[in-house]
Amino acid sequence: MNNLRNKTVCDWAVEISSFLCLIWAFYPLFFYKRLDAETLIPSHYNLLGEVDGWGDRSFLWALPSIAFVVYIILSILQRYPEMYNYPIKVTKKNAKSLHRLGVQLIRYIKFITIFIFAYLNNRSFSSAIEGKNSDLNLYIIGILTIGLFVVTLFSVIKMVKSK
Repeated sequence: MNNLRNKTVCDWAVEISSFLCLIWAFYPLFFYKRLDAETLIPSHYNLLGEVDGWGDRSFLWALPSIAFVVYIILSILQRYPEMYNYPIKVTKKNAKSLHRLGVQLIRYIKFITIFIFAYLNNRSFSSAIEGKNSDLNLYIIGILTIGLFVVTLFSVIKMVKSK
């Protein structure tokens, strides 16, 4: 299962996209020194996507750091599909199929999660650079959040059908 030959083109595309999103999460840090020490960075958004909390520029390190940890944990977790909880009993007959679906689910969750962290950090950085209160695009956040649920639901359905 951990063999590189078992990855499809789609698997590779999602893995590369996840890694690129991780780099995107760190992108604002390349411009960290251009920000004044007094520059305020949005640190929290309410349910309407409006900034309701501010922090100093060091907050730009928080989201990429969390994204990095999540990326590493989920990448390691992908290597151990036998540890996952599955919606059906794992047998010798369905184990390979379930493990493959489980790894794909973690892979997609990793991509969406890292994308969310990258988007939030870059949006906060843009607000700081523009010097104004820039709200989040709720369509993007909504689509990504729904995407997490849809990917999970479809994966569970596929697993149940693999009986």
